[in-house]
Amino acid sequence: MLRRTALKQLMLAAGGAALLPACVRNLTETTLVLKNLKISGDDESLLAEITETIIPATETPGAKDLKLHQFVLRMVDDCYEPEQQQKFSAGLAAFSKMAEAETGDSFMALSKQQREDLLRQLELAKTGDNKDGKQEPVNTFYSITRDLTIKGYITSEYVLTEQLYYNMIPGRFEGCVEIKDANDYKTILG
Repeated sequence: MLRRTALKQLMLAAGGAALLPACVRNLTETTLVLKNLKISGDDESLLAEITETIIPATETPGAKDLKLHQFVLRMVDDCYEPEQQQKFSAGLAAFSKMAEAETGDSFMALSKQQREDLLRQLELAKTGDNKDGKQEPVNTFYSITRDLTIKGYITSEYVLTEQLYYNMIPGRFEGCVEIKDANDYKTILG
């Protein structure tokens, strides 16, 4: 009887030891499994805030609701060359430092207006000359993020099914349409 109790307790202790790492895991892990990029959960949260600043939620869902930051990470991980992936990762790290140097606070702690102003400065810096090269990783990161965020939004299921209306060619048929002007092509062609 003692042996059976000891085995039960041993099995409970082993099960607890097996579950312990899951209970104390790092909460800043990324939600995606990426092959080439090394991104932490904090980096993913920062990217989510950047994409939300680019496409904020209004009456329509924003970038966070559509998980566009995950789209950006997946596209960079799967479709970009290793050199571009390294620039993206370096730019993401440099973006945090640049935001803190410019505003005195982290990007996550900034107000919506301050975030928009910071991204607007990056947009304007792209058109100006950048001789020192300090902003080059940040500019590359921001360009990739902005372009993929917009592409992800335009090609998202929500936009394609709820916002856009697709009219099959040749269009709808209206048999009785009065044509007052022979040169009115809009009425003639529909």
